[in-house]
Amino acid sequence: MVCTLLAAAVAGPVAAQDAQKLLENYGTVVTVYGQRIPVEEKQILNTTAGVTVITREAIQKMGATTIQQVLENLPGVVLHNITGNPVESSVDLRGFPDGTSMAVFLDGVRLNDIQDNSVRWDLIPIEDVERIEIYPGASGPLYGGGALAGVVNIVTRRDPGIPRLDLKGEAGSFGAREARTHASGSFGPWEFYATATQRHAKGWRENDGYRLDDGLVRLSYTPDSSNQLALLVKYSGGAISDPGSLTAQEMAQNPRQDPYNRYDGTRGREYLASLRYAFTPASGWTFSAQAYGRKQERDTLTTGRYGSGFLGSDQEDLQGLLADASRTWKRGPWSFAVSGGADLSSGTVNADGFYTDIYGQNKRPASRNDLSQHNSGAYLQGDLGWGSLHLVVGARSDRSAYGYSDLFSARNDRERVFRESTWRSGLLWHTGTWSSLFLTYSEGYRIPSVVELFAYPGFYSNPGLRSTRAGDWEGGWRYLKEGWRFSVTGFRMHMTDEVVYVLTHPKLFIGENMNVGRSTRKGVEAEAHLPLPAGFAFHLTGCYQESEVTAGPYAGHRLPMVPRGSGSAGFSWSNPDLSVELYGHWVGPQPLDNDLLNQRPDLPGYSTLDLSVRYAFRAVTVQGTVTNLLDRRFANRGITNGATDYFTPAYPQAVRFSFMWSF
Repeated sequence: MVCTLLAAAVAGPVAAQDAQKLLENYGTVVTVYGQRIPVEEKQILNTTAGVTVITREAIQKMGATTIQQVLENLPGVVLHNITGNPVESSVDLRGFPDGTSMAVFLDGVRLNDIQDNSVRWDLIPIEDVERIEIYPGASGPLYGGGALAGVVNIVTRRDPGIPRLDLKGEAGSFGAREARTHASGSFGPWEFYATATQRHAKGWRENDGYRLDDGLVRLSYTPDSSNQLALLVKYSGGAISDPGSLTAQEMAQNPRQDPYNRYDGTRGREYLASLRYAFTPASGWTFSAQAYGRKQERDTLTTGRYGSGFLGSDQEDLQGLLADASRTWKRGPWSFAVSGGADLSSGTVNADGFYTDIYGQNKRPASRNDLSQHNSGAYLQGDLGWGSLHLVVGARSDRSAYGYSDLFSARNDRERVFRESTWRSGLLWHTGTWSSLFLTYSEGYRIPSVVELFAYPGFYSNPGLRSTRAGDWEGGWRYLKEGWRFSVTGFRMHMTDEVVYVLTHPKLFIGENMNVGRSTRKGVEAEAHLPLPAGFAFHLTGCYQESEVTAGPYAGHRLPMVPRGSGSAGFSWSNPDLSVELYGHWVGPQPLDNDLLNQRPDLPGYSTLDLSVRYAFRAVTVQGTVTNLLDRRFANRGITNGATDYFTPAYPQAVRFSFMWSF
């Protein structure tokens, strides 16, 4: 089931909730940062912003193989395949197609890259996901920097109860294979979940395969209803090939070819560990604390059409601490809630760059630098309720310190400290037993990346850059009753101090980044879910969005790679053993990447249709999926250099079958 949580206040007899600081599920609840909210329609109606929750049951019925495919079913979400390999597709939420303006968490541990805030979605097997929680819009007052587009929190799977073992095998088109072993269960106060997965594919295009190895162990101890200790350990590793883009002529000749990027790709490994303690006494207080660490090693080879290549080798190390507390109480017709917390993180990146040939050989040193980043932040939020009305106010303060060392040239060494404050306020009005209205204003910001600040001194980077800021208005209505769901949300976001590359010496093509950009994103998102007789259901989403540059050298033009319209429609039927889902997606035309003056023809719109059939009987589960059922041929990403346009061809029709035995 896909249900819409629209996050942060509770009315009537239910205590007020801080429903935007989503973190982790340690019970049968949607957990927020410091508080818990059961997934019930009455609770969903008591919130003041837009959050969507996608459950494991819904994910399984979709037959999705990546998290990006799941998110694609949400209103306003568009996928862009930058490298040519679909497992690396970036997620555009609210008109941010670069994939670096969203905060992503796994059980409360932030997954964003220290250098540019990007996300490696391929590191998380979809089978290990219990639930995905998505909050669109600026989220700085609760999550700090890098959450301009919104927040995605991924909650790992739980299977308490009688110990079980699952063995799964999968095979499909283009050499796709998957093998998975999963064990879980409970022993008194102890609960465990462990899994090992290997995913492999040869790919449709030349140099389009991947191999991904993943392991996850989760152990929790719950001695009583007030205390819980949980440990999460995860490993991911493998290699992904990147075939890149083609010209229109090359696509017409043979969209499977890869004439210039035959050896491009990424290989690496990541380790993650987290320990969390939660204490919930009967006095209305909730306390939680979490310590985590993340380490990543990655090598990326990028070549092109000129017979040369560049190999980047990075080692990232990050540690952090989180602590939160909250309390709720009532006094007559009034309800009150207050929550607050603090977080610390410290990370380093050691990066080496080499010029190479197209094979990644004959390496010649190009760059070598070290980056350190130290972040600290604290937030406080209050909720005041009276009858059917609620007011929510919150604020956060953050400090981020960069240290950059160029080991080839010490004169490029730099240090920067950013101090940012953000706030939010929201109103909620219950218009009936099963409906409510909300209006919210929230701020966000993004600190300039290390590349924008330091990496290319003299002709690109600018160590004096300020943070990009956002002010976001959200208003909406929702109706939820016994499986019927309708929601409409309007939004308007103003961006200031956006980083734009400005040519200071056009004849020499030399310039630098400057905070001269402004833009506006405004639109409407809608979702409807209609349960029908005899196990049938219909689901519909849609989004219309205008995204335009309002200041700087490109004022008056549309933002690249942001379509005005997109949507999805699904029709399903299910009984206790069998489920069938048919889903369609549509994305409208969009300006090409780098086409800041909108002078090139738009990337044409496209539509796809996917089918999934799942049958479970006793210990056996069989599933078949067909993506791009009608075998449409199109490109889902385009980029231009001003003279030539390049496109990433989308995958044709693909079939997968899986078999799982549980005992």
